[in-house]
Amino acid sequence: MILATPVGIPPGEYALNCTLDDIPNKIGFKEKIIVYRKPRIIEVSPNETMINTATNVTLTGEKFFNTAALQCVFFMENGKFLKVKATFVSAITIVCPLPPHARSQHGFISVMFNAKSEDLAKAMKRRFSIYELVPEPTSCKFSEKRNYLEILFSRPVECGNRKWESCSRYFNAVARSNLTEVSKCRCREGKLLVQVAPGSRLRPGQTVGVLLRTIKPLRWGYTKYPSEEEQLIVQDSANPVEFTIKLSAPEEVGKHKEPVKPF
Repeated sequence: MILATPVGIPPGEYALNCTLDDIPNKIGFKEKIIVYRKPRIIEVSPNETMINTATNVTLTGEKFFNTAALQCVFFMENGKFLKVKATFVSAITIVCPLPPHARSQHGFISVMFNAKSEDLAKAMKRRFSIYELVPEPTSCKFSEKRNYLEILFSRPVECGNRKWESCSRYFNAVARSNLTEVSKCRCREGKLLVQVAPGSRLRPGQTVGVLLRTIKPLRWGYTKYPSEEEQLIVQDSANPVEFTIKLSAPEEVGKHKEPVKPF
């Protein structure tokens, strides 16, 4: 059976009933049909959010319409998708209350007007990402007896190939001149270790520039890095003296800059 909707019918969700010439009663169908003028998403605000954060995402567009089954859908990198009930505001605005999500990734966001409008949702989708911040350095300890520097982070990190290697990827030129070029670095058990070579001029009170761009969260995805230098107090594990490590990283390349709370 092929049905044609009447010309000029307003957009919306309709129940389907039919009558046959020789049967006086209507024949009801459980299925509903949606009549629409092709909607379009023009802007997503914000177009990204941090992991484990509930966020209201506003979709701005045109020709939106309200249905009982209206949902926002987030298409994830692994091919799965997350659906949440949407709030219809007007023909140009829909709000998506996204719940906290634990995995950082790039994906897409869209809207579904009923359970069978997935193809339309894919055609309308816009880029949306979930990011995490690089783990915060929480403490540094320098052991003169063992002659190494241990940098701990708020979450386990990974960097390099987990073997002892040159420190050039982790420290700026000034720091390397104090550590000497033959000092070795490695990530182990979620922390960064610096094996200070003989002849090092590293002393309490000096500033060392650590390149955070080389530090990644364990099981990392889309990660953002601070663009400004921060200071971290380092303690000598043998004697309680303090000296300063300066942490730095290149600016994050992206459409938006997010504020980063002080370490």
